[in-house]
This record gives sequence, structure tokens and C-alpha cells, in this order.
Amino acid sequence: MRHIVFAVLLTLFCVGNLKAQKNIIIKGNVTGMPKGYNKLYFYGTTFTYDSAIVANGSFEFKVPFKKPGIILVCDEYSFKTNHDHPTWYRLITDRPGTLVLKDVDLSKGIKVGRISGSQAAEDFQDLKSLEIATRKRTNEAITKKYGEKRPETGSTNYKEYIQYADSLHKKSSHELYKNFVKNHPDSYASTFILNSGGAVVLNTDEGEAIFKMLSPAQQQSEGGKKIAAYLGGLQKSKTGKQVKDFTLNDVNGKPVTFSHLKGKYVLVDFWASYCAPCIAEFPNLKELYKKYKGDQFEIYTISVDNNKGFWIKESQKQQFPWPSTLDTKGISRAEFAVGGIPDAFLIDPDGRIILRSSVETGKKAIKEKIVELFDKEKI
Repeated sequence: MRHIVFAVLLTLFCVGNLKAQKNIIIKGNVTGMPKGYNKLYFYGTTFTYDSAIVANGSFEFKVPFKKPGIILVCDEYSFKTNHDHPTWYRLITDRPGTLVLKDVDLSKGIKVGRISGSQAAEDFQDLKSLEIATRKRTNEAITKKYGEKRPETGSTNYKEYIQYADSLHKKSSHELYKNFVKNHPDSYASTFILNSGGAVVLNTDEGEAIFKMLSPAQQQSEGGKKIAAYLGGLQKSKTGKQVKDFTLNDVNGKPVTFSHLKGKYVLVDFWASYCAPCIAEFPNLKELYKKYKGDQFEIYTISVDNNKGFWIKESQKQQFPWPSTLDTKGISRAEFAVGGIPDAFLIDPDGRIILRSSVETGKKAIKEKIVELFDKEKI
């Protein structure tokens, strides 16, 4: 009888413990808060803005765990006084549990805090430190070659300087992310970075090999499957490739099928409500559209927002005069290998890719091609 009672109690304890572990709890200590400000703001992959009060230097924040993702933390002073570009502390979560954010001295910035309680979160923070160190070494190498003062725009060696600096940064980033994945094959941090800033390494000849450095568990995870889709998209999105037909819904729930746009040159623009450069480009796109819209030219914007509400709100604000949808099917990655935004493609009337926007020059080449196609007037 005693054994049965013990077993029942143990079962109840385990069930209760499992329920307790369905949340992500972030707690810690904060110093250096400006007078009149006593909150930390949180924003995550699976929830909108929320906050926690800092009392006697301590705080605790709880949110249900839904799936692996990122959580951003910002102090109230930065959030309210610099709302367009507040300083966020970034941490990743791959499972329920308690994370401790300590040594946060806001007089030095929230990024000085250290996280513990999750191996993935600790790995990710270590990677952020490595990024800073790598960037510092690369900048020192550039300074050693060109001196403290960078060549002025238009000077004889300005182009050489830009090419050298860009090449060096890409090379150092490639080695950093490659080695990180190699040394952390079973960490969600590796999968996360290959789906975000570290995606640059996937665009190389070693992309497939770097993906295969991940453990089988990470390769088969939701994030791993996104990486595999992205690698497939790299092949599908090359110049001259035929765009596979797809259908997405607009803000009114009306389906937009890509093949219905065939017969026109189509500028497909990928964006998100949180992407300031994307939104800043819309006035220029509207001018372009006003000038060339018709039977031969169309613009089609596709949002990669995770939050449908944010997408709808920004879309209503923009009042797009062209077709606009939300990517709910992973089209951006699986068909176009969009790893960062803004990103854009120019598609010919037969549905083949002519040009892709450049990180360095944006949509300049696409705009010039449109001018070349329709008239000789420079935009």
C-alpha cells in the first residue's frame, strides 16, 4: 500500500512539474535604471510586446512556451526615448524552463547582461561575443592596410577599399559561422544562426556541407527543415530559372496566384513590417509603379512577417496599389532563398528570373533594367 501511495504522489509530482515547465521564465537583477523608469519590455517569436516591472532591482517575466525562437529584452528608457531604434538584448529559447539574466547594468547598456539556464541561450550569447571579436579583428586588418581614415567616396582607391573590406568581412564571417556550427552541432543556436545572420555561409560552395555538420536531430527540427528548404531555394532562384507557381492570400483573404501575373514583367519584393529599409523604399516603388504600371509591368509585395496582425496593420497603412500577400507557406525560402530583407526579384513575362537585388546596391540594377525595358529615362 505504501508503494502505491508513493507511486501516486510521484506521478502527481511529475505531472505538476511538467505543467510548471510549459512556460519560459526569465528573471534576474538590474542596476543603473534611470529615475522614473522601472520596466523591461519583451518581444518574441510567439508573442507581441509585453513587460515586467523591476522592483528592488529584480524582475521576473513569464510567457507560455510554444516553439523554439528568439526573445528580445529592452529597458523602458531605451524603448520610450528611442522607440524606432531601441537597444535590445537578444536571447534564444528551444524549450520551456527558467533563464536567469544577470549583471545587467543599464548605465553600460542592457547587452552587458549574461544569460544562464539554457545551453542554447548560452551558446548564442557566446556567438554574439565571437561576432564582436571577429568584427574588431577584421576592422583592425582593414585599418592596417588603409589607415585610420577611410578613402573618400569617389577617390581613386575608394572602390578598391570597399571591395577589400567587403571581401574580408565575408571571409571572416564565413569562418566564424562554419566553425561555430562544427563545434556546436546539436545546439539550437547553430540552427538558429543558419536561419538568420549566418545564412551567408549557406550561399557558398560549402553550404550543403555546413548544413550536414548539424546533428541529425537539428537537421530534422523545424529550423533544420527551413535550412534545407533554403538550400533548395538557392538552386531554384538562380537567374534564368522558372518560378514555380504559388498562391498566397492578401489582407482580405483573397488568393493571389502568381501565374495570373504571367505576361508581364513582375518586380517581386520581399519585406516585413519590422524592416525599416523595406518600408523606406515603398515611396520609391510607388513612384516606379505609377510610371510603369499597366499590361507590361506589375509589382507584387510579399511579407515574411511572423505576426499576421503587424502585417495587416502596416499593409493598411501603406495602402499598396499592387498585389500584396503574406508568406504563410515558406515560399520566400523554399522558392526564392530569401535569407534577409529587403530582397527583390525581376521576373520576365514567361515567369523566369532576370535579376535579383543586391545587398550592396539594393534594387538599383532592377530599376535600371525596367528603364531599359520601357524607356531611356533615368529614374
